Amino acid sequence: MKRKPGTIETSYTDIDIWRTSFSLKKMQEIRRTLAKRANQRMVRLERGKSMVTGESLNFGAIENARDYLGSRKRFSESLNYLDDVNALRHEISALQGFLTSKTSTIAGQREIERNRISSFEKGEWGVLWHTQGIRQKPISFASNKEFYDFLKSGTFQGLVKAGIDSDKLVEIFETARQQSKEKDGEIRSKMQDALDEFRSKGNANLKDLLKKTGIKPLR
Repeated sequence: MKRKPGTIETSYTDIDIWRTSFSLKKMQEIRRTLAKRANQRMVRLERGKSMVTGESLNFGAIENARDYLGSRKRFSESLNYLDDVNALRHEISALQGFLTSKTSTIAGQREIERNRISSFEKGEWGVLWHTQGIRQKPISFASNKEFYDFLKSGTFQGLVKAGIDSDKLVEIFETARQQSKEKDGEIRSKMQDALDEFRSKGNANLKDLLKKTGIKPLR
């Protein structure tokens, strides 16, 4: 598709800053233009909320941007912030990476979130699905905040590090919700108790975790 006249002057996200020759002044203008856009998107992401958890959209592109910024909260919008050509190229490249990422926009973040929920509900999740196309057990509560709280919890991460397969943990949590009338917090508490016990014994196994959570063996 033919580019409209002037598009490159207003976008700057698709130029190869490492192979295209620009004057120092022009590179400073490009960097400032991209910095303003990036800062606007970061503000929108911080004000936006997840449809599921209600939390700020603080994952993906914005995490990478913050890693790059270090102690800085935003990209500088000063024209003369950088006067070294290589430093300018590095920052322009970082800005381009942020702005072209789907997760740098609220719409992009929410599309990813919807797709993730759909994948869990269809059983299209886990190692078997991604490696062999074999569907897992559909997760009926994938759109609930408690599910994402569980995935982000120290209990979940601790059990994975202890040797329990992450896919099995998701299935155990789902099965426990279906087989018992306990609240999600109570189920997580039992799983944490199991983790504490595994740590004290120095080993972890699926059978003990099932026993601790009080659910029937998985398929």
